[in-house]
Amino acid sequence: MLVLVTRPREQAAATSALLAAMGHQALIDPVLEIRRLPLPPMSLADVAAIAITSANAAPALAGLPAGLPVFAVGAATAAAVRAVGCQGVHVAAGDGADLARLMRQALPSRAGVILHLAGRDVREGLEAGLVEAGHRYRTAAVYEAVPVPTMAPEVAAALAAMRIGAVLLYSPRSAELWARRIEGAGLGHALAGTLAACLSRAVAAPLARLPFRSVRIAESRDQNALLRCLEG
Repeated sequence: MLVLVTRPREQAAATSALLAAMGHQALIDPVLEIRRLPLPPMSLADVAAIAITSANAAPALAGLPAGLPVFAVGAATAAAVRAVGCQGVHVAAGDGADLARLMRQALPSRAGVILHLAGRDVREGLEAGLVEAGHRYRTAAVYEAVPVPTMAPEVAAALAAMRIGAVLLYSPRSAELWARRIEGAGLGHALAGTLAACLSRAVAAPLARLPFRSVRIAESRDQNALLRCLEG
């Protein structure tokens, strides 16, 4: 099956390899491009722990002193954290709210500031859960996700020919941007035979207006669960 991968290109290569191992062919067309931002000047004297909710933020750890506990959402984010040399990472499944619950269990109340290395657009969940437990929350934007303005011509052609069997969608923002691409290109009718595989219900929500053959939601927020949506 030809599977459209919409995630940023540097992450899509690993997804392509997993799809090939499953017997699928990947067509990569990112909706968002990740741009690194310089780590802003800051004092870490009052920081008790670091929170990371996206693998895109992990490279910023290389610019910070070792020793602070790191808490991450999901196996992929934890792997990215370990790849920059932080081996003792604490991992929560789910989303920012789940990470907040893990940090509330692991850290004493009012232990200090929780530094959230994040994208320029931060989703709700982590801050509210930490503040409720008496922690102070600070965020530092270390990357931004910039929309890619156009669909690749080969992808438009594959859609028009109804050759794409499935599309993988990872975030509510990318799903909304991708839906707008389809509508702008007048290709909604070409999705009648296409499966949408979504990482969560929030990701699936912007797709309700498109006539997919089926929309499936991963059982958990990780890529292996997402790829299992392609089975059967």
